[in-house]
Amino acid sequence: MQISFNQTLHLSDTLVPDLFITEYINRLSGNAIRCYLTLLLTFQHGNRKASPANLAQRLGVSVNKAEQALTELQQVQLINIQSGNIELIDLKAKEIKRNIQRNQPDENVSEADISRREAIINQINDTFFQGVMPLGFYTIIDEWFNQYQFEPEVVYAIFAEAGSKQMLKNPGYVSGIAKNWGESGVKTYSQLNQYYKNYEARQIILQKIRKKLNIKGFLTEYQEELVDKWIKQYDYNFDIINLAMAETVNVGSPSFKYIDSILTAWYKKGLKTATAIKADQKEHRKHSAGTRKVSSSPQARRRLKTKEQAKQDVPEEELYRLDLIQRYSEAGENEK
Repeated sequence: MQISFNQTLHLSDTLVPDLFITEYINRLSGNAIRCYLTLLLTFQHGNRKASPANLAQRLGVSVNKAEQALTELQQVQLINIQSGNIELIDLKAKEIKRNIQRNQPDENVSEADISRREAIINQINDTFFQGVMPLGFYTIIDEWFNQYQFEPEVVYAIFAEAGSKQMLKNPGYVSGIAKNWGESGVKTYSQLNQYYKNYEARQIILQKIRKKLNIKGFLTEYQEELVDKWIKQYDYNFDIINLAMAETVNVGSPSFKYIDSILTAWYKKGLKTATAIKADQKEHRKHSAGTRKVSSSPQARRRLKTKEQAKQDVPEEELYRLDLIQRYSEAGENEK
């Protein structure tokens, strides 16, 4: 690193933008922070030439770690590296440009709505950040308003949720909450209340399913997707799901796919209540009993093993499972 000699170097000051302190310092590693400060010092008092080897020597680290620090700084757009040259980004100019773009008037938003948004942002700033909210959040909040059409109270609730988890310092986590709510159709505070009610109801159902099936840990993502289908698409409550799980009583290791096949068959048959399902089961048992009276020979029994099943020594519980699947599959096909 080449630095021109300055007799007053040790008595001078290196300016550090407030934006760096409020926006970036908590997102960077120690080496990246030291590297950025060294670059500021070098560029303000030297001839603006730096290389990873020079920086490594100044910082007392390996060249590899110096390169990692530079990469980290480039990823958050504090510097720009092109053809081996390091360019410091002017954070103030960058923020001014972003503010100009942010403050462009939106013809679809009334002045009253703008005032409500500004009021809630000020309240968020005072409540959660003691008046020093990172500037990046202002832009992020504007993006939420435009993309998800949130009511101001919903935006406040986003920060309240992140604050309850002590995750306000993680913009990605806060934005994740906004994304989940926005993609779930939440726009108003009343919709948010309903979202929470649905979420709590879902958690109760998941907990009951785990208990009934004696699952010690959490359900897998695939299993939760199936449960969501039963709840949201089929509009089935736990009582109906429990009836499907009860059908697996003679199965040694009932799978979610097996339970799903039963619920899907009920859904295709238009069975929407536990009463209707029980009536259908009763009718099936009555029909099966009549069939057994007419034909009771071993050859006519449905669960008699085929030659291939006998050769593979298929257990009786597997035959029971196959019998149920066949029954509900046939029922679904007949409905079509």
